Amino acid sequence: MPDITMWVIPTRQRIDPFEPAIVISRALGCAVEAVRPDLLPDRMAVELPRIALILGGTFSTDLVEAQRWLNQRQVPVLILAQDLTEQHEALLLGRGAKEVLGLPVSETRLRGRLEAFVRNYADPPRPDLQEEQPPAVFLDLEGRLVLAYGVPVSVTKSELDLLSLLARRSGKVVPRHELATALGKPTLSARALESHISRLRIKFSSAGSQRVIESVRGQGYRLIGTAEVV
Repeated sequence: MPDITMWVIPTRQRIDPFEPAIVISRALGCAVEAVRPDLLPDRMAVELPRIALILGGTFSTDLVEAQRWLNQRQVPVLILAQDLTEQHEALLLGRGAKEVLGLPVSETRLRGRLEAFVRNYADPPRPDLQEEQPPAVFLDLEGRLVLAYGVPVSVTKSELDLLSLLARRSGKVVPRHELATALGKPTLSARALESHISRLRIKFSSAGSQRVIESVRGQGYRLIGTAEVV
């Protein structure tokens, strides 16, 4: 196989140079370079790798942000992460990952997947490829992770409770009293509830998302677009 520049983006604090994925990638002819997730925007402003490997850790904001930056520049990505659920894998693939593999994994399977990835994506990505769009709202309740069209959104516990109820009934109107109850404040005024919703809308807008929460006059609120809750 030809020499290929591969960036390895670690989503945990330390990366072992003898990590099997790195050793195998080098054996396949890849020039491997580690790039921290927070340095991706600056590095990608001046150069791009042929392929990238997001390595280690669990499903997290760092992982999602790293994939977003690489996907925006159409860099083929393989993701290796711990404790991935089927929903996580589906979301990452839907957002453009070429391959997703949960850890731990046998070295034989890892080698096979890496060989296929390097072989299939050695050429530069084609700009005309169409990727499946991520859901309007993705909620990982246990990990308290919120994505708006694939972009991480930082929310409070109260905001997560509101989003959870709206997302589970995506497209349907949720009455104000039910939303107030979800906040643990059954007597919450309509104005106070509107303040909570308004802050959520601002956060989604700041993340570059189109409007996802709609007011239904005299009734309540509903979530617009697709939603996924895990």
